[in-house]
Amino acid sequence: MVKIFFTAIMVFYGIVTILSVVAYNAFFVRLHPKSAQTTPGNYCYQRLQHRLPREELDIASGDNQLRGYLYSTSNPYGLVVLCHGFHNGADDYLPVIEHFVTNG
Repeated sequence: MVKIFFTAIMVFYGIVTILSVVAYNAFFVRLHPKSAQTTPGNYCYQRLQHRLPREELDIASGDNQLRGYLYSTSNPYGLVVLCHGFHNGADDYLPVIEHFVTNG
């Protein structure tokens, strides 16, 4: 009787686990890697440093020192400042940065 009870519990938990995985996959869409040429998050500066040189900057903010990068262009129309959030890093915005630098 005890073996039947534990077997039933294990079958129940197995079914619940399978249903949970199926429901999770149905409700939450997976993000697949996209082209590194167009999608932020797949870039690494070393891959394009030959065509997008940058200068490192230290910026004082109260008691903190912030690290930044300056990308120069030969014919600038102005200055664009990009600030990434907690999740992203500076390299995640390289496609956007490259677009602005290329277009002055």
